[in-house]
Amino acid sequence: MNKIVVKSQYSKKMHLAFYKFHMFRKSTKIYFIMLIGAFTLYLAIRYSLTAEMDPTNLMIVWSLAIFSILLTPMIMMTRTYSIVRQEAKERKDTVEILEITKDRILRRLEKAGSVAIGWYNVDSVYETKDAFYFYLSAEQGLVVVKNDIVNGDVESLRNMINKNLRPNKKGKVSYKKCFKEKNND
Repeated sequence: MNKIVVKSQYSKKMHLAFYKFHMFRKSTKIYFIMLIGAFTLYLAIRYSLTAEMDPTNLMIVWSLAIFSILLTPMIMMTRTYSIVRQEAKERKDTVEILEITKDRILRRLEKAGSVAIGWYNVDSVYETKDAFYFYLSAEQGLVVVKNDIVNGDVESLRNMINKNLRPNKKGKVSYKKCFKEKNND
């Protein structure tokens, strides 16, 4: 297949799924924050067991530990939902059309015009059960919903990705399937 066409209406659900995927699979920030939370918990336990202190200081130490463990993930999720809500307000029911060929990816939004993206601009591609996530940078990507493919099919898109995505330093294509397909045997 020479051309794959994807016609998608903006979906908060898919946008949120992309951010959650990014947060837990592509970004290292969340793990660094979890490490800091675990460290504060360790310090609180160690301080509680070794030091002879009054109950007020003990309560302050544990409050800080719990605060650091709970607050940071809450801030990250609130920020993610805020970004998705803002994007939904701006895009509303906008239809996005992606034309994927061996030369480029053409992205057209109804009222915003079009942008041509060369395969050399695509950093990596991740496939989930419902979509492909094309990363253009560490924080920016395109969501290609599998059910929204109107010309072509998923297997053709996989082949196109493997043939056209630029290889990394090791000579391998940065494409990863992040789910297991059910065998119909």
